[in-house]
Amino acid sequence: MLKGCQRRIIMVKDTGSRYFDSAYFVIKSDIPPSCKDSDMLTEAHKMIDAYTKPELIGTVQPHMKPTTNRLRTAVWLGLTFACLLTFAVMTVVLIKTLG
Repeated sequence: MLKGCQRRIIMVKDTGSRYFDSAYFVIKSDIPPSCKDSDMLTEAHKMIDAYTKPELIGTVQPHMKPTTNRLRTAVWLGLTFACLLTFAVMTVVLIKTLG
């Protein structure tokens, strides 16, 4: 059993995300209790928006970067290369057949 431990948190119930219902922010221990709750809530909403709104993505650096964009780019480049190679081979075959 843990006694005598107190952590201040902010819970945001409506994140606006299609993946997350709520978000919890643990307040630093060196922040004085006199700090305005509205300021901390505004900062929490800024962080949520930076992670969920497309126009703000990248304004806050995440600890782990998503790899979906890299994977999508790699697949697109691979398919493009395969199509170009197929076109080149078919052109050579057509030229040899007709010529």
